[in-house]
Amino acid sequence: MNLFNFTLAGDNIAVELLGQYIDLHNNFDFVEIVSRDDEVSFKWRRLEGHWVATSLPQFFTISVVGVDYYEVRGKPSDSLDEVGFFTAETLGDIDYNGRTAPVDSSDILIFRFVGGAEIAIRGQSAVASLAPFDVPSRERLMTPLK
Repeated sequence: MNLFNFTLAGDNIAVELLGQYIDLHNNFDFVEIVSRDDEVSFKWRRLEGHWVATSLPQFFTISVVGVDYYEVRGKPSDSLDEVGFFTAETLGDIDYNGRTAPVDSSDILIFRFVGGAEIAIRGQSAVASLAPFDVPSRERLMTPLK
């Protein structure tokens, strides 16, 4: 999977986008999954706690297009526990500290949530968006954020 305009942070709880560290574990609540055709979007909303910098974006979305594998195990809580890439062979096993980038095209992106739920997905490309919960179209993959 090609991460188009963001990277996963080395601590497995955040992404880096436009030079900004976006901590999805401590500073954002997971809100919903939107799926249509071969595109799946994962949406977060910034928390309003005193520890959360108001300079962080209010909304954050990761959309994966060209999805050829997608599975939700359990009911995701609003708190992300870990995100990373894992080999397809480890699917369903407890294997923490995923890699920040796929090694090959069969690697699966896994979101783990507090409470044990997991979302596993593999696709062609993933793109991040700061827009208020719009689902990016395929054309957005060719238009970098400014």
